Amino acid sequence: MAQEENLKLQQAREEFEATNNTIELHLHLAPLYKLENGALQPVCKEQPSTTTLSFDRRKTVGDLRLTIYQGILFCSKDARPLGGDMALTVAKSLPAGLHLYNTLTDDCVSLYSAGITNNTDLFVWNGKEVCGAAVLTGAEWEPVLLTVVRPFLGPDVENDTEDPGNEDVDSSENQAPGLRKEARGFAGGATLGEVRAALGEPKESLLCQEHKARRRVEPEAGEGGGASGWRVFPPDDMQRTLKELSLKDGDALLVLEPQSFDSSVFTLNGDVVTVTTPSDCRWLQVEHQPHIRLGQREEEPHKVKVMATGNTLLMEVKQRALEKIQELEQKTLEGAEYCLRQVDCTGKLLPPGTMFVPHTSPLSLPLSLSLLGTSPASCDPPLCEELSVREAGVRLMTTLTLCLGRAPEASQVRSGSLCETALYSQLRQSRARRVQVVQFNNILNMEEKA
Repeated sequence: MAQEENLKLQQAREEFEATNNTIELHLHLAPLYKLENGALQPVCKEQPSTTTLSFDRRKTVGDLRLTIYQGILFCSKDARPLGGDMALTVAKSLPAGLHLYNTLTDDCVSLYSAGITNNTDLFVWNGKEVCGAAVLTGAEWEPVLLTVVRPFLGPDVENDTEDPGNEDVDSSENQAPGLRKEARGFAGGATLGEVRAALGEPKESLLCQEHKARRRVEPEAGEGGGASGWRVFPPDDMQRTLKELSLKDGDALLVLEPQSFDSSVFTLNGDVVTVTTPSDCRWLQVEHQPHIRLGQREEEPHKVKVMATGNTLLMEVKQRALEKIQELEQKTLEGAEYCLRQVDCTGKLLPPGTMFVPHTSPLSLPLSLSLLGTSPASCDPPLCEELSVREAGVRLMTTLTLCLGRAPEASQVRSGSLCETALYSQLRQSRARRVQVVQFNNILNMEEKA
């Protein structure tokens, strides 16, 4: 009886110890992988590339090797020859892909003594190559996943038909006009020159890193804005590795060929490249001054940025601005009681009887209609919300003001266009007279000197 109790107790102890020492290992078989962009990637992403094995950590590395031979490599439906002796290497999944570290070489030590813990990834291969490609192991060769940015000179922002009203969508998608982005992995021990060669770029191409120290300043009223700064890597950095340059996962690398600076998108000043892309320009700033008396501001206006393109209707701009301003002011604003008006370069509202000449005209300053004998009432400053940003002559990256009052209807705008035509005619005549006066004065001065 005592022997039976001892036997049962011994069996229970063994079961407990086995359960307590059993770990799960994730095995990656080399025939299911390929080397790509400095890291190991599954050959077929739709097919599972990992096999989970439960194993006692008190057993030796040799026991594990034998189990893999007998139970996985020979019995698996995906079994393929490794092309040499089996090597078991500790692996880790990184943003760029699977990377290999230290190889288990001593078959006599236990997994526990070898530092193998639960959920460890092990790569099963021949210790030399994967699909004919040599694999570099160790922490110094950890791959870095960089965002490679290249010029993509698409259509101009004014011709962009995309509606950016949904601000939850990333405006810097791969196919966004101006810049094209691509995630690429590179070995951390590769030099910057080797990275340039891997990208297929000539030696004349410039590699730039995003200038993070540069603070993006909000533009003043009536001014443009929206640009990013990049620092050009000096020639000496071409011989330094990505690790030495402290480049990490997610960092952006701008690649520019010399002819890229023929475009107005890219500007080189010393070692700093300024990039102004259409995606940076698709916005309007709308400000709301809660209380205005006699043209004096009693409170600082609330300013919000609204995404817009040349085809965005002004009523959509006003609606988006109202939603944001209501959140800031914590009160409801009735859209029908407000209208949009333009401001000048100093941020002041244009007085009644003043309008902007569209920026396509040689004359770009605000003009007072009353000075030219034109009726102010026929060309009221509030913008017609039935028009698009382009049709209303509003430039992107400028400021509009939300004011009390109703916006004009389309029929009123049509009558105003006749006034605008008359205005241009009077401006040309006035300008011609000024030129004639200046020329006459120059002739008199020449005759006096003679």
